[in-house]
Amino acid sequence: MTTAIKEALTSHMVTEFQDPDGAVNYRKLAEGLTLRVKDLSLAVHKTTRSLEKNYKSKTIQQDLRKILYIWVLLRQMLGSDTSILQWMKSPNPDLDGVAPIDAVCEGKAEAIIDYLSNIRTGQLS
Repeated sequence: MTTAIKEALTSHMVTEFQDPDGAVNYRKLAEGLTLRVKDLSLAVHKTTRSLEKNYKSKTIQQDLRKILYIWVLLRQMLGSDTSILQWMKSPNPDLDGVAPIDAVCEGKAEAIIDYLSNIRTGQLS
């Protein structure tokens, strides 16, 4: 397999935040986003205890994957993890001055995905 093909097939993967079975690991994701687990639990609409005990459940994984998808989009658009964190933590005028990470922690990951998808396709807000 050529390097270009491998890169195309794996560009959506963020293995540093995943378990070997592909599940999004909440601890690794929280650490990568420099969040407390408590903040991440709010983002997935669960208590910290529920997140810790059931992070591989289908509903929690769906919410964690949305957050991971934000990372994927940003990695494709910005390139570096440092730039991703800076963007996530900066107040955004298009989001009424809210930092994207705060919107995610308020359970609004889908709004951030929509925002990024619109930018990526040239539909600026």
